[in-house]
Amino acid sequence: MSEKNFWTLLRKNLPLKMYRVENKASTGMPDVHFVSEEGLSGWVELKFIAKFPQRQMTTGLKKHQAMWLEEYSKYGKAWVLIRIATEWTGLFSGEVAQELFARPSKSDFCDLAAWSKHGNLTKGDYLQLSEILCKGSRYG
Repeated sequence: MSEKNFWTLLRKNLPLKMYRVENKASTGMPDVHFVSEEGLSGWVELKFIAKFPQRQMTTGLKKHQAMWLEEYSKYGKAWVLIRIATEWTGLFSGEVAQELFARPSKSDFCDLAAWSKHGNLTKGDYLQLSEILCKGSRYG
């Protein structure tokens, strides 16, 4: 799997209208903008990691991305959605983007997730994920 394949999987399964964005003018802007049928919207930075690191988590999140996400989170929904191989998927609020950038330990990384799932996602998982993306609640 790759980030491109991850995007395709999400686009086909999340019950949201999703737009892939490539913005050369604004550094740090996330990959995806989404909107629900109810008009709820936000941004998602997608990251794909080939395997779980042994110690510190290297997410691939860049400093300017972390800054953008943290700032936008003060006004709207901004997320980082990370897929690690086919083992794990985690959703992180933009509010913790700086902590993700700082390469947390594996346990701290998992604790920062607003939502996570081991293995492949089911239809119910995609529904739950879309609800969290739009409404911003936290699932342990």
